Amino acid sequence: MTFLKTLGFAVHNLSRMGYYHAGAEMCGGSERRAKADAYRNLSNMTGGLVRMQVMDAISRSPRFTAQSQDQL
Repeated sequence: MTFLKTLGFAVHNLSRMGYYHAGAEMCGGSERRAKADAYRNLSNMTGGLVRMQVMDAISRSPRFTAQSQDQL
């Protein structure tokens, strides 16, 4: 459930970043640019967290191990 909340938070931040970025491109304004930059920074931070959670889930899975399963 934590992963879904984190993923939802990341997607929401991407949406808000796009909203403010488009507004800054169309209408200008330093406040919109600042908000777009803030959401971009937040998106970069949550992206790392999502990647970490995915790698943690993969590493705990019994299907994916570091040892080779090859048989001769």
